[in-house]
Amino acid sequence: MSSNRPCLTGILKVVAGRLFSSVVNRPKTLGDSLKFLPQADLPSEFSWAKGKSNISEAFARFASVFEEIGNATIDPKVRICVEEYIDYWMGKNPGINKNWVKLPIKKLTGPNRIATQLALLTAIKPYQVDEKLVLDYKNYFLKILNY
Repeated sequence: MSSNRPCLTGILKVVAGRLFSSVVNRPKTLGDSLKFLPQADLPSEFSWAKGKSNISEAFARFASVFEEIGNATIDPKVRICVEEYIDYWMGKNPGINKNWVKLPIKKLTGPNRIATQLALLTAIKPYQVDEKLVLDYKNYFLKILNY
C-alpha cells in the first residue's frame, strides 16, 4: 500500500502488515485453493502434470475456466482460425514484418479480423502488437459491453 501523501505511507504500511500477516502466517494445506474452481478433466496438453494430483487438478481447473471464458467471449470463427494456424505452424519464424498475419485473417471481417490478428500476433510475435491494434480491439469490445 502506498499513498501520494508521505504522512500516510507509514500508517498504511502498518495497517497492511496487520491485515495480511494473519493470512501469510496461517498454516496452509496443499490443495486448499482447489475448492475455488470446479472440478475438471486434465487437457492432454497438460499431461506432464499427471504425476502430482494437486498440480494436475490445478491445471485442469485453470484450463477449464479459461476455456469457458473463451467460449463465452470469443467468436468461434476467431477460435477456429487461431487454432488452425497454431496447429499447422511449425515454429518457423514468419518474418520480420506483419505480412504473415494477413493470410490467415483474409477471410474474416470487422471485429473478428481484429480479434484474430491480435490473438495470432500475441501468440507468435507479441512484439508486433501495436497500440493501434490494441485500441481497435478495445474500442470494439467496449461497444459490445456498452462502456
